[in-house]
Amino acid sequence: MWIDPPATWPSALRGAIAALRAALDPIGLGGSNVITTTTMGWALAGGVSTDLRDAESALARADTEFSAGSFSPALDLAESLREFLTGELLVDDDAEWLAGLREQHRRDVDRCRHLIASAALASARPDIALEQADALLAASPVDETAHRMRIRALRARGDRAGAIEAFEKCRSALAENLGVDPSPETANLYLEMLQSGSGTSGTLPPLPTDGFFGRTAELSIILAELERPCAIELSGRGGVGKTRLALHAAHTYAQGDRYWAALGDIPAGELVPDVVAEAVGAQNVTSPLKAIVEKLAPLGPALLVLDGCEAVADEMLDLVTDLRETLPQLRILITTRLPLSGNRVRMPVNALEIPGPARGHSPAVLLLADRVAARGGHLSMDLRNKAALDELATRCEGVPLALELAAAQLAGMAVVDLLDELPGVTAGSTGVLEVMLDQAREALDGEERVVFERLSLVDGPVPRALVRGLVRGVVSPARTTRHLGTLSDSGLITVARDGARWRYSLDDELRRLIRQRIVAPRDAYDGLAEALDHIAPKDATASPTSYRDAIDDASDGFRTLFAASARGEADLTRALDLAYRLHRYWTLTRMAEGRYWLRQLLAGAPLGLTTAHARFAAGYLGYWAADPTALPLLRKAATELEVDAPDVAARALIYAAGLADDLDLADDASRDVLRAVELARIVGSEGLMAAATTGVGAVLAERGDPRAVDYCVEALAALGPDTPAEQRQAVLANCSRLAWQVGDLATARRWATEAMPLLDGPPRIAVSQLSSTLAALDLADGAIDAALHHAQRAIAVARELDLDRELPLVLAICARAHLARGEHDEARVTALACLDSADASATPWTSAIALETCAAIIAESDPAAAETLTRSASELRLAGSRPAPVTLRLNTPPPGVALPRDEASALACNLLEHGVHI
Repeated sequence: MWIDPPATWPSALRGAIAALRAALDPIGLGGSNVITTTTMGWALAGGVSTDLRDAESALARADTEFSAGSFSPALDLAESLREFLTGELLVDDDAEWLAGLREQHRRDVDRCRHLIASAALASARPDIALEQADALLAASPVDETAHRMRIRALRARGDRAGAIEAFEKCRSALAENLGVDPSPETANLYLEMLQSGSGTSGTLPPLPTDGFFGRTAELSIILAELERPCAIELSGRGGVGKTRLALHAAHTYAQGDRYWAALGDIPAGELVPDVVAEAVGAQNVTSPLKAIVEKLAPLGPALLVLDGCEAVADEMLDLVTDLRETLPQLRILITTRLPLSGNRVRMPVNALEIPGPARGHSPAVLLLADRVAARGGHLSMDLRNKAALDELATRCEGVPLALELAAAQLAGMAVVDLLDELPGVTAGSTGVLEVMLDQAREALDGEERVVFERLSLVDGPVPRALVRGLVRGVVSPARTTRHLGTLSDSGLITVARDGARWRYSLDDELRRLIRQRIVAPRDAYDGLAEALDHIAPKDATASPTSYRDAIDDASDGFRTLFAASARGEADLTRALDLAYRLHRYWTLTRMAEGRYWLRQLLAGAPLGLTTAHARFAAGYLGYWAADPTALPLLRKAATELEVDAPDVAARALIYAAGLADDLDLADDASRDVLRAVELARIVGSEGLMAAATTGVGAVLAERGDPRAVDYCVEALAALGPDTPAEQRQAVLANCSRLAWQVGDLATARRWATEAMPLLDGPPRIAVSQLSSTLAALDLADGAIDAALHHAQRAIAVARELDLDRELPLVLAICARAHLARGEHDEARVTALACLDSADASATPWTSAIALETCAAIIAESDPAAAETLTRSASELRLAGSRPAPVTLRLNTPPPGVALPRDEASALACNLLEHGVHI
């Protein structure tokens, strides 16, 4: 009330309160109805709210809805505040006490505008997002988040030129006002937009170059349905053309990004979410549904095609239900041989039309002529031949795949001659595809048939080397190449030419029918295993970056061999050996699938060295998935390998020690890692010795023991001058983390600086560890912008590589950095993510860092709750003898109530989402 209070301020203040009460009295709010007396002075009475607090509460609810993927409710809540949050607070009053409230109001306005724009983009309402982005930029031309929203909104409206111009405006504004370039996130958005051509991006198989007949009406119906959010089911018999129709619809769809997930060849329904996550560009994640939602939510009306779903229908339908609930603008197109249950737009895909004799050439006949011409033949379409063509189309029942098989033979014979060869096929008969397939097989010579039939054993496309392996000992390599060309020219097999290696495969329906007719020869799988042996890395510890592309090309061959071995049709020992050699590849790419195959193969495996190696691989993948059940696998593998493969046994013990450490089994962890050191000395491997010695340091560092640095020094000394630079840098990254953890910041910074060339390479575990350590060191030095940059890099790599164990710490560092920069909303959201990550962990002590981070955020707003959270974290740390890293420690709270882990996490979540106005 006063800048310079008068001497009589107590009586003057009481007079002001009395005047306020008197002014409120005529409307029944006088006395203590609004202003009540307390022991500390005066306060608003219970039940009385203020508009600013109400707005903040509504914004918090909108934030919660948005974080949960409920974009339309979030948008409605935020937009309800639009009028209130417009303009200056109490514009006619110039009292200085309003300055702080006006600043808070300004932040609320910005926060609301950002939320409206984000929810509008996720709800496919780009005009609203563009309006809010323009308003934000009018207030602050260097708001890079608003610039990105503007670019995305223009892109979503189909204005690619405008989006490119918006990026240039962003670049100019940042350069002129701040002297900096756009962030990598903005630059990547720009590059993605350039690469997307028409403004619609995603991953689709290429369209076949041959003709597409008789589907105009169906295609129009599908595109009309896709004008609004929906799930469309295309169902029909095998070979009728469902996939081709879906592919044309996806390529024609122009409202948003498009993605294609092939589900027909996956080995188990449990892998459906992982396959779809990979299809949308979110590989190797612990929570595939969450990753899919995070990828697709900002894209608005994206299209997801799920092809070949009948074998995994239940799991696919569960995923579709979840996606439709969380992504209200998503369009889904499903293909299946069998109609499925559920609430979808059902569209049967029927055979091509075959008109009567009085009409022109039918789509079925036009397809025949097109395919014959593509194979170098010519089909006479005159009136003399029309009856025969119609008869052939009728015998093929208008089924495109049957017509394709007929066309393969018509390149070398007349239509009537082919009709003479098909006496068993009559109009309306069943099994037309089977008869046509048998006829096509009869037309092949002996070696061609071997290549054709053995290629059917593989679930998906494979390079030529694997086809040669399948026919090894029966067809020579040179003749195999020739037969592949002949079969391709005849249309019996398809060739994917979009990669470094051509990949050969059969139509799914043909593959299914051939498998019903042949018995898979054992020597085919033996030859496949031999070919895969040349592709898999000889050194199972080698970095996957050197061989990843080759494994990607051959991945369907590996799946085929693993499935046959699990069924007892192929050599289980060879499959186990290959699975072991792929364990690092799976860590980088498809961890869920790797763990699936190892479970399948180990289920029936006899004891032996190869089985022990595979058991180690399963434990290794389980370690990086933070799965405690991997601990007995690793220990059993170490026992089995100690004599014959002490190097692998040492690695198993290092990872077992890590899991034991996670489970607060400090004595067990120490025993495991010290035994690993003994084995490393026996082996005489510099790298292994460094890893084992660093493992001892890790156990000590977790308990705040400064001797951890001494073991790191020993580990680095174990590396000789011939140690590859990348390996040395990875050890330095790990040692830097441990030195920071125990408070030796100078040593940590020196080692981290030496390891920094890692950041220029591909994503890997050491990159995530180094980035999070650099973020922690920058935070301790007060370099907040650098801390956020490194923390966000660490989070991105950890999520890409499925490194669950890395996330709680780096999210906590990131939240602290936001808090240090005064970005309370960002700190709150990141802390909630930290809580989620810690709660998902099987190790209770990981929640300590999350609770401490939440306590730091609410310390000023609710000191009592902050103390409760800090005490709860302290109890968790004491139980595991795990002090907080030195630079992240909070003041020790006075004695009081400490809540159990679950209750403390629930309290922290509730406070950050609803209970505290920061």
